[in-house]
Amino acid sequence: MILRRLGAALLVPLGLALAQAPTDGLASQLKDGQTLYFLSCAMCHGDHLEGVSAPALSGPDFKLHYAGLHLLGLSDFIQTEMPLDRPASLSDAEVLAVMAYVLHQNGAKLPSDGLNAAQLDTVIHFEAQP
Repeated sequence: MILRRLGAALLVPLGLALAQAPTDGLASQLKDGQTLYFLSCAMCHGDHLEGVSAPALSGPDFKLHYAGLHLLGLSDFIQTEMPLDRPASLSDAEVLAVMAYVLHQNGAKLPSDGLNAAQLDTVIHFEAQP
């Protein structure tokens, strides 16, 4: 099971195409975030962020809930509460990478060099989908 998840993490799964063409800094963070997501989050939130035994991390409800909130709130929640079976086990850099991956998959515009701690006061904004 873990090997399947790790293998899936190294390849972009079907249906999870990148929403914007990332630059090198962002691309590296997204790759790390995708790997961490599949190893730490997908078992509950689903391979496609659809939600399995935990809420979906994509779609209109996700966007409605998080749009307009500061990154700090999401970061603090992930840092202290996730993953559910190992709360507070992710480093600051890992939390930022997972956040970048999930937000990017939902069409959020991210800085070209990736997310960093200095940007946590930024409000989450999702790009309109065509």
